[in-house]
Amino acid sequence: MKRFLFFFLILFTWYMAAMYRLQSLMALAVAEIILLFLLFFLTRYLKKNLTAGFCENRVILKKGEKTGIKIWIENSSVFPVGRYRLEFTRAYKKMKKIFSYEGSIDGKKRQEEELPLEFPLYGKFWITLAEKQVYDYLSLFKFKTKERQEAEIFVLPSNRSLNIEFLSGNIGESRGYGEADLKLLGNSGEIRQLRKYMPGDLVKRIHWKQSARTDQLLVKEFQQEEEESVFLYLDFSGEKEADPKEMSAFYQILSGVLSGLLKKKRGVQVSWRTSEGRFLQRMVQTEEESMSLFLVLYDMQEKLFFEGISETNHPGEFILNIHRELYFKDNCVCTFSLENFEEELEKTKIIIP
Repeated sequence: MKRFLFFFLILFTWYMAAMYRLQSLMALAVAEIILLFLLFFLTRYLKKNLTAGFCENRVILKKGEKTGIKIWIENSSVFPVGRYRLEFTRAYKKMKKIFSYEGSIDGKKRQEEELPLEFPLYGKFWITLAEKQVYDYLSLFKFKTKERQEAEIFVLPSNRSLNIEFLSGNIGESRGYGEADLKLLGNSGEIRQLRKYMPGDLVKRIHWKQSARTDQLLVKEFQQEEEESVFLYLDFSGEKEADPKEMSAFYQILSGVLSGLLKKKRGVQVSWRTSEGRFLQRMVQTEEESMSLFLVLYDMQEKLFFEGISETNHPGEFILNIHRELYFKDNCVCTFSLENFEEELEKTKIIIP
């Protein structure tokens, strides 16, 4: 619309100059035409000199905290960019949303901006910078360039804990350990086994000598940890692909179960079977290790689900399935609804004999 009005202004000025033979109006019409060409070529020049991208390609956020992702914009030309527009897409599985960011930047300058984002679900999101648009100073011309830059956003569950009571008491206490003794034990005890390193494993658990001999990273698992921990099996069977809302609810419930168990037990041995038939397990003792577990699950989410019956040969005392059912030794102790699972996590109390 602006461009049409500007062309109309040029024609009107040219018509008035010819009608009244005024040299001033003729000079104005010529100046308007020159300005039009200058704006056209200047916009093309600015488009080539404006670049943008993500400050980090992997961002970890927790639900409930301030959410956003930082981007950088750089203008390498001497002329300021009065208006630019960046088009983004936010993807979660098959769900996509398009949003944009507009701004301006001075010449020979690089600046960082934060994109305020909302993540309604837990899991792994992809933010893609899809297109860059640059406008002239009058917004008559717009030149755009296709981009393909991606950033991974890991949205972790919020801090909610399921209230779990064990009538038999803490395992560590039943073995004669007090709270102070358990803190002193740390990672002491015999090494039960070495397993291959998985993304998210703590560096301090790597067995460097054996890793150097075998030319692959190996992680230590301790006998003491297993004896004083509880086993949790994650059942992903029966579904070829989970609904995004169901998967998000599963992650939050898993976080609450882990938090509740870690308040009573020394650790939680989490295991699951993938669609490829692999049996994987991780020891979780701290909040950091819990976060690492979620990053692993997020990364391999496409390989978690498989059609068929549930695995029966597993060490899990507790079982959590994708239908939000929590079992203890084959007895269902709690079922969470899809609509109110967050509220139920805070209000539910489970007593384990």
